[in-house]
Amino acid sequence: MCKERSLGALWASAFTVETLAIIIANVFSITIFWKRRIQLRLLLNLSVADLMFGVANLFELVVMKMRKPLFLTGTSLWEEHVTFEDIFGSASIFFLVLVSLERLFAMAWPFRLRTVSTRSYFKVIGACWLFAGLVALLEQMVVFKLISHLSYVWLVSVSCFVCLTLITCSYSLIWVLNKKEDPRLPANCRKHNKELAKTLFLVTLLSLMASLPFIIINFGRFIVEENGGDMLTFLCHPSKFLLLANSLINPIIYSFRMPEFRRAINGTICLGERSRFRILKESATNSIVLISVRSVSI
Repeated sequence: MCKERSLGALWASAFTVETLAIIIANVFSITIFWKRRIQLRLLLNLSVADLMFGVANLFELVVMKMRKPLFLTGTSLWEEHVTFEDIFGSASIFFLVLVSLERLFAMAWPFRLRTVSTRSYFKVIGACWLFAGLVALLEQMVVFKLISHLSYVWLVSVSCFVCLTLITCSYSLIWVLNKKEDPRLPANCRKHNKELAKTLFLVTLLSLMASLPFIIINFGRFIVEENGGDMLTFLCHPSKFLLLANSLINPIIYSFRMPEFRRAINGTICLGERSRFRILKESATNSIVLISVRSVSI
């Protein structure tokens, strides 16, 4: 029992640290993307979804800490039905689908993408948030026994399959189009599109790798036989840690792959260095003035 409490407290600490890192990293991402919000609408919304997913998980950790002094590993940390966590977690996956479709559109019809109206983007983004809300609504319907667990599992499984299919097909076609040179575009524009497509493919791939274990394990808990339930419950904690890492992966990749992201980081570091140097300089100047005044007084 004592070992279980220690392990539960360790997981709770790990989740808390990871969640705080998610919030800080995605606030930084949103700050950078906001400057180019017209061109990076989908990435901005993806960062918002990841940020709010971290906030929802932090809220859940605080609530559960108030309810239970220490977390036990014998029962799942995550059996509480938190609607906001479901909404933002689903929105993150749906925006990954939209990002892959937008990149495919940009590679296949680069000039037509520039003519897409802001209203059209708002409609697509609104539909994405609406579908995320529907996923959360389905889980609440399970809680209030309006639909069965099995029905929920099948509906969400179909949604995940459709998302995976769209992402796979999109990036497969992007890979094919990458092999061809479009003479209508300048060389630097073609290079930028290819690099951005590679970056977003890496973001999507790692996000799916981090998300799928949690989805599979939790779906398995609904349909597995009772003698396998303890193992799946034990695996729920590591898979949840990976799921949270999904919201932390994106800013890390952006910092390595996107030049504007690196410039913003370097600018922030340089600004901090300049501020510290200015403070030290002002302190030194004030000290000299004070010594001079005392000398004159003497």
